[in-house]
Amino acid sequence: MIRKFTLTGMLCGLMAHAIIAQEQANPPRAVDMLLSKSYEERQQGRKMILEQRARLVSELMRIITQPGNYSRRGESVRDAMAMLGELRAAEASETLAKHIGFPLATHPETGEQGPLHRALRSPELKGSLPAIAALVKIGEPSLDAIIDKLQTAESSLERRACQEVLKQLNPRCSVRARLQTAMDKADQSSRERLRQTLELLKDEFRRRAKE
Repeated sequence: MIRKFTLTGMLCGLMAHAIIAQEQANPPRAVDMLLSKSYEERQQGRKMILEQRARLVSELMRIITQPGNYSRRGESVRDAMAMLGELRAAEASETLAKHIGFPLATHPETGEQGPLHRALRSPELKGSLPAIAALVKIGEPSLDAIIDKLQTAESSLERRACQEVLKQLNPRCSVRARLQTAMDKADQSSRERLRQTLELLKDEFRRRAKE
């Protein structure tokens, strides 16, 4: 009897060990955990999803900022910017604004040239610069980063790109109010840039009203 109990216990132990090993090898998907009846497991699933998203956004931003990718992996940088827009990754707004001139501008930190740096600048900026579309998709949470970039941009290309984003966001976001607030705090040179942009948006608004 003792021998039978010991053998049964050993078999149960082996089975339990096999189940644990299988679960470790194939952990439940975070999305599947949301279907659990357990509140704690659903909360863990939500936490895992947010952690996975944070890692993904961080990796996409790394593709944009990593030296060498501007010139050698331009399409990868373009895809990363597009995905950040699709994810509405507000935490990436500063990175996208900083690199808003890609692929026509140089890397803001290394000076590395984008793949189209020597190409003829297209007047249709929104079709040439992928960061514009990404920032527009992110929407209002990107406004501070865009306005900051507008004030510090050294090239007219980047300033025009920031203005294009603000122009597209203007009908549905508090763009003009945010520009006015920034003007009240800016130094003289930045204030003039912001004032010109504000007038541009007002003209655009009046033009659309007449259509």
